[in-house]
Amino acid sequence: MAAGGVQLVGVFVCFSISRDKAVVVSVPALFSTETIKSIRIYTIKERYTHKKGGFMIRFVSFDLYNCLVDLRLDEKIWDLAIPSFYARERNVPFDKAYERVSREYALHGKDDPAFRDVEYWFRHLKLKSDWRSVFDEVNDNAITFVFDDVRRTLPSLQKRYSLVVFTAEKKEYAVKKLEITKLRPYFTEVFSTHEFGDRAKSAQGFMWLSKKLKCDPSEVVHVGDDRRFDYALPREVGMRSFLVDRTGFEQGPDVVRSIVDVETELMPPE
Repeated sequence: MAAGGVQLVGVFVCFSISRDKAVVVSVPALFSTETIKSIRIYTIKERYTHKKGGFMIRFVSFDLYNCLVDLRLDEKIWDLAIPSFYARERNVPFDKAYERVSREYALHGKDDPAFRDVEYWFRHLKLKSDWRSVFDEVNDNAITFVFDDVRRTLPSLQKRYSLVVFTAEKKEYAVKKLEITKLRPYFTEVFSTHEFGDRAKSAQGFMWLSKKLKCDPSEVVHVGDDRRFDYALPREVGMRSFLVDRTGFEQGPDVVRSIVDVETELMPPE
């Protein structure tokens, strides 16, 4: 909107005074002969949608794994990078290293809390390299593992909301993935359930998230690909949530096929 322009939004008139700030005045006050007493300057990210004296959505929280970044990046880390470290340090062929590492994965199973902990696996396999160096193995073209709809939508969502990541992965691991995929600049914060003292998302974890954001749960939307951990649990504490299913299998309210659909759903009514 050009400086000095006027936009009618619901029962408010918005006067843009800079790129990221606006003055919002109620229509009755604007046209009354009395002195306008209720003028507040807000950032554009606070939105114009009014809700009983409060403002609706301030934050959009995203899961990371299979929501923003394709599963293939993790497959490359677990099935290529870690066996490659093992092969080099044990001086064995890659095929043999892959077989041995995969056997260890199978012994733990996906339900083991340590299953997706890269630092744990470097210790368990007695690898001398720093676990963070695993990202050097997958850094080339890592951006190609970002879903196309994510790349198209985050820039516009970022203009209207504060975007955060809430993941069950360790924070340092999540941050590294965001960095190599060039997504880190879009997010103001990265939160991990490990900071809350849990390895998985929970209703208490989502309450903790809203406290960290210093907001009411109703001011947060969470987006993820797991029906329980990303869809049902945030709703238990009063957040809105979207279940992202790019396969078309899941059905129901607030089930979306892409992040583009999330943006469309959050657009204020005309």
